[in-house]
Amino acid sequence: MIDSAATIGMAADVCPFDADSFGACADAEWFDAWADAEWVDAARPGADRTEADGSGGKASPASMETVIGFALDDAVASQTMANQQAARQMFAIREAFQIARESPGIYVPVGVARNVPDLEEVDFAERSVAFDLAQRLHLSENTVRSMALQGEMLAASLPRLRELFVSGRIGPQHVRAAVEAAVGMADRAAAVAYDEKLAAIAEGLPPGAFARRCRLIRERLCVDTLPERHEEARARRRVSVEAAEDGMAWLNAYLPVMDAALVQARLAGTARRVRQQPGEDRTLDQVQADLLVAWLTGDTTTAASSVRPFVLIDDAGRFAELLGYGPLPPKTAARALRDAPAFRKVLADPVDPARGSRWIGRVTGRPRTSGPG
Repeated sequence: MIDSAATIGMAADVCPFDADSFGACADAEWFDAWADAEWVDAARPGADRTEADGSGGKASPASMETVIGFALDDAVASQTMANQQAARQMFAIREAFQIARESPGIYVPVGVARNVPDLEEVDFAERSVAFDLAQRLHLSENTVRSMALQGEMLAASLPRLRELFVSGRIGPQHVRAAVEAAVGMADRAAAVAYDEKLAAIAEGLPPGAFARRCRLIRERLCVDTLPERHEEARARRRVSVEAAEDGMAWLNAYLPVMDAALVQARLAGTARRVRQQPGEDRTLDQVQADLLVAWLTGDTTTAASSVRPFVLIDDAGRFAELLGYGPLPPKTAARALRDAPAFRKVLADPVDPARGSRWIGRVTGRPRTSGPG
């Protein structure tokens, strides 16, 4: 590993943090203030809860509102600082990889490069800096490489999200979701629209909901390539087992989303019926796990459910979404519609789509088809 001090200032021009944005790169006074653990017990203004009414009684509700206000502001400020520091770290990791690629001699001495046949200097330097950072940060090399990729994607294709991240208004979970959904998006115009749409909603959504919106927006912008991408992904379907603690294990299945939703719907529906039986004291999760094992190992149950998930189709018929999961390829959506027992009309809020949709009516049969016969 190289001395970290040797790289300080080598590529300051690529650092997204200027001297006024976050206490300056060379100014660590903010850290000194937080390094002292006494701040945990320090009294905030108005924190004396026995002073308020002058009679030695409890503080008034108004004064307690002030105290909780300080606590809430503290939490928000701390989260903003944490986000800013996460951004600072991510772009520092990106910068380290960039320096290693541009100057592989930092990790590959000239003599070694001449004496080792077929040595790819840039590749060796990238692997070396990944190992170096992993050791210093106590992270895996895969995590370090992922952070470098996220920083690269933000800098190259997602400038509006990058600005939100650097300012602390969104966190690393938002960034990871946006980058993962954007991988492979080759259309420049689609990437610009993706960045704009996500930047407009990122601050108002928690990471889980934001990740779902990332997938939906990406697929709406790249709907024409979804069938090909789905077929490529479907070819990688598989099942794996991951050992866990205490004699347990995780059973993972990488499946087409419709198949996974049908499995989950049947498990959940059947488990709810089993839970209603007299003397049943297992939790819903426990019943689902037991049903999965019973079905896969050959046992059967008479309480199997036929619950089906909901598929949403837009007016033009170009985009389909499996409610609660994400976009569907056209062929999968067509099969779902072919087998659907009922149809509903859905109205979305045109002003604020984030508020959700409402079910309007129910059609309990197959819709009529036009034409003779």
